[in-house]
Amino acid sequence: MTTKKILAVLLTVIGTATLAEANDSTYFKNLRIIPQGKSDSYKLIYQASTQEPVYVSIKNGNNDLLLAKRFGKNKGFILPLNLEKLESGTYEVEVKSKSGVVTKTINHTSQSDFLREKIFIQKNKNQFRIVGFDLGVTELDLLVYDQSDLVFKDTITTQELVSKSYDLGEIRSGLVKILVYSNGDRLIETEIDLK
Repeated sequence: MTTKKILAVLLTVIGTATLAEANDSTYFKNLRIIPQGKSDSYKLIYQASTQEPVYVSIKNGNNDLLLAKRFGKNKGFILPLNLEKLESGTYEVEVKSKSGVVTKTINHTSQSDFLREKIFIQKNKNQFRIVGFDLGVTELDLLVYDQSDLVFKDTITTQELVSKSYDLGEIRSGLVKILVYSNGDRLIETEIDLK
């Protein structure tokens, strides 16, 4: 037998074995939840051994139902999940069908909490620097208040890293408040005493 024929027979046997394994009744369900880039995005991937209706639900730590979705008869699906509006916490994903129930847990960190851990204000007399790393694509709003008056505003668009210095030498009142926001969520609030 030639090498090409042996290889063709071998590939046919391997392909048949793989197909048989996928259709084997001992192959139950497969549910995977994969983080996608940003901390708020996930992909739910589901595979089953039979075609049947499937119900997906997501509940928070208080057992509140956040999502309920029905999928018609199929052997699997991919469901993008965007938890952008949800707080950090533990979420339970449940997939039900006639064949049984599969449950997975997502330990979710909100984008705001994620950014809070990665952004810092470094102070030095009449200057400060905003430093951030591993941010992903994000937009930050920086506000500087002298007592209750807004004296400076800057919008910083960043890909991964930010390092930007600011001079407060012209402010004479003494106490300056610095606020950093992302999508309306306050990430940082700090004060610098200029006296």
